[in-house]
Amino acid sequence: MIAKCAYISFCACFGTLARLYTDDIGPASNVALQGSFLANSIGSFALGALASSPDRETIPDAMYAGLTVGFCGSYTTYSGWNLRIARAALGQVPGAPSGAIVTIVAMATSLAFFAACFSAGCDVMKQVASHGRRLNIRGMLGGGALAGGDSDAMRNTLGMLGAAYVLLVVLLGVDGNWSRRIDWLACIFAPFGALSRFFLSRQLNSRLRGGAFPLGTFAANVLGSLVMALSFYGTKNSSSLTSGWSNVAIKAFQAGFLGSLTTMSTFMSEVVGHRDRHTPSASYIYLAATAIAAQAPVLIVGATLE
Repeated sequence: MIAKCAYISFCACFGTLARLYTDDIGPASNVALQGSFLANSIGSFALGALASSPDRETIPDAMYAGLTVGFCGSYTTYSGWNLRIARAALGQVPGAPSGAIVTIVAMATSLAFFAACFSAGCDVMKQVASHGRRLNIRGMLGGGALAGGDSDAMRNTLGMLGAAYVLLVVLLGVDGNWSRRIDWLACIFAPFGALSRFFLSRQLNSRLRGGAFPLGTFAANVLGSLVMALSFYGTKNSSSLTSGWSNVAIKAFQAGFLGSLTTMSTFMSEVVGHRDRHTPSASYIYLAATAIAAQAPVLIVGATLE
């Protein structure tokens, strides 16, 4: 368990940093790329590829958890995307259409696209396997240094995690750019969000309908989306919280902790996977319940506090 937590924490730092830089692609006015849409698409594809990789049996469980729960789970986010949809519905996003019908269509098409990306990742890896090829993921990620299952590999990972934290703290102190300070602090918060999601899933996912409704992931996405909305709207008009270190801490908490607590890639893997393991109806119920339970409170908060 310690090894899994170490891998998840280490990979969550990089997943969050990758998401923040992916979100910077394109102009800020590009509505289509807001809300981590691009990161959610790429991350869902990557998780699908990992889930169907012919190398899966050669990857230790702790390392696999780091790549899926840590990196892919933190590279994608549900709360940021959900907030963007709500703000667009309320007419708070310049250049974006607003209204209930537009919101429903935007949510449906986005979720369908993320699911398609996950399925495409699975299909690509199945094609790779059908040709008898392997990607040697374990070797690409450091071989025995990081991929081993023994105590030495675990110590190496813990050491690298500690070194990463020291580096992030140093960068946070010496970097005079406030935007980059948000990135560094977000990476420090990220492991706590990813680990919270991991333990929620372990404890709750199998408790409702025999696992057909992953309650842990549902709780993480819904609660994370609500806290995201409260923190965004609650501090938006406060001058003391929109500059300096207060602004850095709030935005880093949103991007790091809440961004990693909520996930789109794992959500898509569960939605798509339920069609095979359970029934299509279970998949649609889980999808609709998450979308409604996460979006409705955010709309109420946004309409009340804006």
